[in-house]
Amino acid sequence: MWTAENVASFLSVSVSWVRHRVAENRIPHHRIGGWIVRFDPAEIRGWATGFIASFLEHLESTRGNSVRTRNMRLAAIRSFFR
Repeated sequence: MWTAENVASFLSVSVSWVRHRVAENRIPHHRIGGWIVRFDPAEIRGWATGFIASFLEHLESTRGNSVRTRNMRLAAIRSFFR
């Protein structure tokens, strides 16, 4: 099980970003003993994949970005997870 710090490192975001998503119940997490929060690495990887896909779909449908630029954005996003 991962801590908020592990998730933040994996996603290349701040720990406070992760904690805010937990408070809003927008990221998969498990509470242990009430206050302790842990994350299943497999659930986080699956959530991140869906999160990125929905973001790319938003860029295409709402902002009118093309598929060609989507491939460039996707390559940039994948570089964060290496």
